[in-house]
Amino acid sequence: MTQPRDPGLQPERTGLAWRRTALAMTVDAILVMRTGMTSQSRPLMIAGVGLALCALLLIVVSVRRRRQLATGAPTAPGQGLLAATTLAVVAAAGCAVWSMLR
Repeated sequence: MTQPRDPGLQPERTGLAWRRTALAMTVDAILVMRTGMTSQSRPLMIAGVGLALCALLLIVVSVRRRRQLATGAPTAPGQGLLAATTLAVVAAAGCAVWSMLR
């Protein structure tokens, strides 16, 4: 006996995943900027501001994605958006490692 699939759960999890990614990017940007200020490292400050801008864009994407999912007619995100998000997350991880080794 198979259970019917509930399509409402997957879109909700997807929306939450976008929100978590944006939140993690925001926290990382704040920490990188803080490290840049305390060590007076201009490159770290610039990296932190860049990450903050990426986080802002991810928040906008997250809100738009959540609205799409709420309408019941979600479309898959484009490959460009997925690639940009992946690059932003990798850059955030790199900046976090850089700021820890500083």
